[in-house]
Amino acid sequence: MSLVSNNGLSADSKIIVSVPATSANLGPGFDLWGLAFKLRNEFVGKPVATRQGSVVKHVVRYEPQVKDTADEKALQQMPLDDRNLFSKAYLSIFEKRRLNPVAIDVEIIVRIPMERGLGSSSTAILAGMVMANEIIRRNQGQPFTMEEIFEMACTVEGHPDNIAPALWGGWILSLYNSSIQKFLAFPLKLRAPVKIAGIVPHLTLSTDTARESLPTSFSRFDMIQQSGCTALMTHLLEKENWSEAERKTFHLALRDRIHQTARAQFIPGMNETFEAWRKMGCLGAFLSGAGTCLLGFWPKEQNIPFSRLGDAMFAAGVGSRPIELEVDNLGLTVDVT
Repeated sequence: MSLVSNNGLSADSKIIVSVPATSANLGPGFDLWGLAFKLRNEFVGKPVATRQGSVVKHVVRYEPQVKDTADEKALQQMPLDDRNLFSKAYLSIFEKRRLNPVAIDVEIIVRIPMERGLGSSSTAILAGMVMANEIIRRNQGQPFTMEEIFEMACTVEGHPDNIAPALWGGWILSLYNSSIQKFLAFPLKLRAPVKIAGIVPHLTLSTDTARESLPTSFSRFDMIQQSGCTALMTHLLEKENWSEAERKTFHLALRDRIHQTARAQFIPGMNETFEAWRKMGCLGAFLSGAGTCLLGFWPKEQNIPFSRLGDAMFAAGVGSRPIELEVDNLGLTVDVT
């Protein structure tokens, strides 16, 4: 994560917060870990004089890699006042410091697909909190530390798996320590000879709907298998070189018994897509976050057949577009101009 110097804000100052896309779960790591990518939403804020009505006023600029009607529909439904995630997060920081909120005009530059399991909600929560925190810091107030921002953002989001990599970049494992009632984050090293690519379906799915479908209890066997897959995946992704046996075993590490099977009902052609990718050379595939984005780990040296990645889903009646994602190790950045 990158922060700017501690100079005061001028009347013409703009605060720019850039937050990366993230993928959570990665198969067996349900609510446990996430990975950041070099695909970013930006939030450009300009403090203004106190005004009546909404403290935060928004303008949205849609700058996707490829235009998507599902994104456009989601953007049309997004409230552009104090009811949206950015605004709630922004206002919460002033409230926690018992300060009057500073009115602000915000331009949101949307590049991350919405409601597709790539962490768009985490970008809004973190950007709102960090922008408010930066205003407090530059007005000689008492800002929160990034660890405190992390804790508050996890509480709003409900789970840390997207928040941690969005804030700090890379692949991060997060746990809730109930004895001290805090979320803890532990960076991991993705050294494996792989790259990540998949498809973005023209289909959205809210996290709430996806979570409501999950079982409420699991067998001992399921938990043993889940723990084993999580450990195996950590072991393999942290290795720079794989034996042929490890390469052939990797797909087993992505097996999940908590969320993917339950969520398949919302994503036509998911299992067929994963099977088709294996035949194309994919080492292992997974549902990104709550979905609907499907991603896979591919050999670093392979030429991925992008034009064919969405065929199985198209046969199930849903269109998609291919995407390749590079790991981002920088995390959230803040700049003031």
